[in-house]
Amino acid sequence: KGDDAFYTGELADVIVKEIQNRGGIITKEDLANYPVDFREALQVNLNESLTTFVSYPPSSGIILSFILNILRGYDFSSKDLENLTTTTLFYHRLIEAFKYAYAKRSELADPLKINVTDVC
Repeated sequence: KGDDAFYTGELADVIVKEIQNRGGIITKEDLANYPVDFREALQVNLNESLTTFVSYPPSSGIILSFILNILRGYDFSSKDLENLTTTTLFYHRLIEAFKYAYAKRSELADPLKINVTDVC
């Protein structure tokens, strides 16, 4: 069946029905006429042995890579969880990385429509 099942087949009927039952306005014609834009995943090298592959904005995969890049700078180890002081600092840094990255989400957009090169 391939991708036709999703865009024009029985699965398309189910998808459209579910969306419309919840107040959505998508139609089967919308799915059938949707132009698929296939792109390779974004590759973000975190170090010599660790690479993330994430989808393009506006999905938030790039935000995950952004968080991991921030955390990489702290060179965490098991020692960071040995006592209350180091554990507290570990979680503080983790939370701050998430907060900072979450704020960046508002800069994400479809790169085919809006220039988002400054986000990363």
